[in-house]
Amino acid sequence: MRKLCYFINSDWYFDLHWIDRAIASSDAGYEIHIISHFIDDNIINKFKTFGFICHNVTLDAQSFNALVFFRTYHDVQKIIKNIKPDLLHCITIKPCLIGGVLAKKFNLPVIVSFVGLGRVFSSDSMPLKLLRQFTIAAYKYIASNKRCIFMFEHDRDRKNWLSWLDSKNNRLLLLMVQALIQRYTNILLNRITMSLLYCLPAVCCGVKDWAT
Repeated sequence: MRKLCYFINSDWYFDLHWIDRAIASSDAGYEIHIISHFIDDNIINKFKTFGFICHNVTLDAQSFNALVFFRTYHDVQKIIKNIKPDLLHCITIKPCLIGGVLAKKFNLPVIVSFVGLGRVFSSDSMPLKLLRQFTIAAYKYIASNKRCIFMFEHDRDRKNWLSWLDSKNNRLLLLMVQALIQRYTNILLNRITMSLLYCLPAVCCGVKDWAT
């Protein structure tokens, strides 16, 4: 059975916005793993009823503590080496950074999902401006993974990253994913269409030229 591993900063956010996609991928035959900072036992139990395998890590979405960040990197690295996922899907900025770097290191197919740019890209404070440059450099490294796809919920974010990454090849991948999303959202969203949209990561996992 192929393995799809989600990496996200908080359990409640996955439960609110991503669980339907995970269920659709599970129905398509994928073993679902979720790496997150789990704080609610009710959510863990809910995920387990769907057969999802939960991996808890220390990850604070609001913290800029470098020691905590690198400890999380180390913990996630061990988890991913143990899971050996066929596809890694990272959501929100810290999981995208950590998971993206590890996917490059282990030559894994990865989807990097941006749900917004966050404080690092909206603040004018000098420390965050410096962190912004580091973050852009890290994403350029992540983008050098030919098995990486960037996915966006907002077109303005996509356009910003196209200019920051300054890469023709990655621009084609970004536009391809955007076109897929537009195609499905322009169709009457019946049950079958929604399943196709939710299963997009799993579908990508089966694309030979990308996932192998």
